[in-house]
Amino acid sequence: GRAGTPLWELPPAMEARLAHLLLAVALPQAGMGMRSAMRLADSPASLVKLREKVAFLEQDLHRAISCEDFEGAVALRNRLSALRSLDPQQRLDDLSQQLDEAVADEDYTAALALHTEVMAVRRHLPQYNLAGLWRGLYPQHGEETVRLRYSGRNSEELVAVKVTGDDHVPKGEITFRATLTAPPASSPLRKVYRRMESERTDETEVLRFAGEGRIAGRGFTDPRYIDGELFLMDENMIGFLWVPMGSLIVFSRLDEKEAEIIEEMELRRHQAVAAGDLSRDTWDIICDFDELIDHDSD
Repeated sequence: GRAGTPLWELPPAMEARLAHLLLAVALPQAGMGMRSAMRLADSPASLVKLREKVAFLEQDLHRAISCEDFEGAVALRNRLSALRSLDPQQRLDDLSQQLDEAVADEDYTAALALHTEVMAVRRHLPQYNLAGLWRGLYPQHGEETVRLRYSGRNSEELVAVKVTGDDHVPKGEITFRATLTAPPASSPLRKVYRRMESERTDETEVLRFAGEGRIAGRGFTDPRYIDGELFLMDENMIGFLWVPMGSLIVFSRLDEKEAEIIEEMELRRHQAVAAGDLSRDTWDIICDFDELIDHDSD
């Protein structure tokens, strides 16, 4: 009847029943059942909508309790439990706690199984699917390419390294980093305005995470980090805000063709430097890059 309707728009009774059925299949394993259930909320937009629904229901639950409507509170609690369990982050938090307990108890067999499930669940969280090449427009410097990668314990830090740099922060240096387990203190959601192709602006709420942005003087002098925030706008667009400066740079994911060209250019540059042919680190590499583009367009 209502094929394609998001789970959080179903009637409460059907919503709770469907969630129960999905969880019965999905949660005991990190296989196809998990992926099928998590597909309901694995993009930035779907997670935002799901968490908005949870926030509204939490307010309703508090009101029901304050009015001593305990029958209503039970129904709201059950709906909240069903919806929260469809959020991959909730499942990840639970698994991470169990993993820490298994390691503390030196139960490494259980730890291995839990670690495998943690990695499977992470594939359904958008913040853990950002690795690769991205391009952003830096004020006064123009377009630059950065490589996003993960580091730290359990890959909980996202790091952006410049592939092409400028006079202030050169290539090979970190331009920003974000902790994926630390949403800003105020709220994990924030409204942002995006200019659309029709020249109108579109207001939307996005996921965000606390981070640090790199700044430096000309010649990479006095490099330092300042407070920042990472925004997940959609699967192929992110933003990073250098908070004290009020500077927001939007990055778009490069398509496979562009990424392959840049990867080839970087490989040639590294080979030239390793061979001691430092002269090829500038003009000749640019010429090679142009040749790659021309060849690819033929």
